[in-house]
Amino acid sequence: MFHRVIVENEKYFIPPMSVSYSIFSFLMEKLAKSRQIVSLEKAVEKIQSGTLKGRAVAITFDDGYRDNYEIAMNLLKSKGIPADFFIPVSPIDRGYPYWWDYLDSVIRKNKILFLKWLRVSRFDGIAELSDLKDRQMPVSRLIVRYLNTAGKDLCAEFLNAVQTEFGHYEGKRLLMNWEELRCLHKCGFSVGSHAFSHIPLTDLPLWEAKREISESGKVLSKKLGTAVKGFSYPRGAWNREIVSMVRQAGYGYAVSTVFGSNRPGCNIFALSRRNISDYPDIRSFFPVPMYLLEMTGLLDRLIAKRR
Repeated sequence: MFHRVIVENEKYFIPPMSVSYSIFSFLMEKLAKSRQIVSLEKAVEKIQSGTLKGRAVAITFDDGYRDNYEIAMNLLKSKGIPADFFIPVSPIDRGYPYWWDYLDSVIRKNKILFLKWLRVSRFDGIAELSDLKDRQMPVSRLIVRYLNTAGKDLCAEFLNAVQTEFGHYEGKRLLMNWEELRCLHKCGFSVGSHAFSHIPLTDLPLWEAKREISESGKVLSKKLGTAVKGFSYPRGAWNREIVSMVRQAGYGYAVSTVFGSNRPGCNIFALSRRNISDYPDIRSFFPVPMYLLEMTGLLDRLIAKRR
């Protein structure tokens, strides 16, 4: 599982969501030589038929970032590597960044003013984060982590207040557009649904979650001119009811963010994945060998919680 592929000398403020181009390129080269790389659809067919043999891997991307098209796609295409891209419809349709990217852009552009505003705002719990003396990460990431667990209502209220105070996003386009997605599909890559709005489905009433699941597939199918078979749960949030809705909507399989491998007999509507991102520690000196070691499953008990 990948999210962003970042050009050299750039850093993303949420490290678990990014990998540098040089590491991505080297990893793809090694995987092409040491593994059977298959599309997710083909992998599911082999799992269901019991013919999945040897060490196989499927490459997936979530969220529809523009660098998936401009950076990752060209490399994958040049090496003949299949990949699946899971797209949330509304962010692509609006051409507007995810709320966490908007928030980070505001803080980077107006950090002093933002912190002053935050300390006198009504959001006391969030304001406390800016005063942590021992914080080990940027304040934007601290706030994003806080809001991810605070619930959609508080998140929406806070973001509305930020936008009222600091205005709309004014940076470069971060997500793919429909023309780029159609090109991605025409180049042979699979495009699946990441729901409609990217809100975790378990945070929504069941009727709304059902609409998110079914409508996203219909829109993608219409925009791309093809059936949409795969689904990815936003932020990995799913339960039995959600899985049942995905089945009923006509999808053939779905991926989660549960760390691990998939074997014959596994639930094809809750496929496990291994998140790949740049290492922050000593492993950054030999990342690709570490990724390949992780993929063997030998370290799963030690690193499942970290990933």
